[in-house]
Amino acid sequence: MTRSTYSSSHQAPDILLSPLSTKPRYRAYITARHAFWKCFPSGRYMRIPTGGTLTLECGLHALRLSIQHQLPHILPVPTVEELRSVYESSETIRIGNELTGMGNENWFTVDQLGVVFTEWGRQAVKERRVRCQLGYVAEGEWPVLLGTPEVGVGEEEGESNEEKGEIVRVWVWNDGLSLAGGVGHFEGMRRPIEEELRR
Repeated sequence: MTRSTYSSSHQAPDILLSPLSTKPRYRAYITARHAFWKCFPSGRYMRIPTGGTLTLECGLHALRLSIQHQLPHILPVPTVEELRSVYESSETIRIGNELTGMGNENWFTVDQLGVVFTEWGRQAVKERRVRCQLGYVAEGEWPVLLGTPEVGVGEEEGESNEEKGEIVRVWVWNDGLSLAGGVGHFEGMRRPIEEELRR
């Protein structure tokens, strides 16, 4: 895992919007595309270098940075300690670790980060019902939303109602290794400013 600094904006690849399939998987691609383009117009984004490389907790740092930059008026910004506490106390992650044989305390997979964000959101925003859903993008890959027990991968934000609760999404960047089961690197994401887009 290496710490990286990038001064140029990146762009997620687009997908065809005309329906090519009626399968739920295609709907999930379209939903993720719409959600990503809503957060990052034209699919352009900036990666935010993360700390935590020595402790292998870049995933928690990436999640924190992304919340800070993407949802500043919606959610409180958690500390890394708060996110770590959610990970350590999560029954869902404990069961998942037992099923997969993982016993990691750091170098998180994208699925584990997704559970941390979902469970942290449930605990952090008590004054209203919020369903937190993590999305990720890897270089050259389509954006992907992770399913949660409360939010399906193909569920549009407009489908939420007061009974179900508002869908709140945040995106992180991954180098692709964590998605393949390896020890990969996560970074936060933010919108580029005009000067960065011109450059």
